[in-house]
Amino acid sequence: METGQLATASFYERIGGGPALQLAVGEFYELVLADEELKGFFAETDLAQLKKHQAALLASVLGGPSAYAGRDMVDAHAGLGITERQFLLVRDYLLSVLWKLHVPVDIIDAVTSTVLSLKGSIVTA
Repeated sequence: METGQLATASFYERIGGGPALQLAVGEFYELVLADEELKGFFAETDLAQLKKHQAALLASVLGGPSAYAGRDMVDAHAGLGITERQFLLVRDYLLSVLWKLHVPVDIIDAVTSTVLSLKGSIVTA
């Protein structure tokens, strides 16, 4: 990519597009599912479908293809009783994966802002 293209590239393009997102989502769920406090939320979840939705949601947030067709955040998390601590654990796992994959700081900052903006739709306990 030429220098001029870098300035106009979306966050999605800058991180490597779909393959990079799939890698990040896979590593993210490895961490989440290894956490005793969080793994129970996913006991009866189709993980392949969840990962697909998560990658589509992140792609949309990062300026990539807007293919997310899942439920809104309120509906998706209704009745789960997610605490602020659990929400922050998930956020921290996501950010740790992004750091590990050397995602640029401006993109991590944008993801952090987006995640924190969803807290009121996810935390219900």
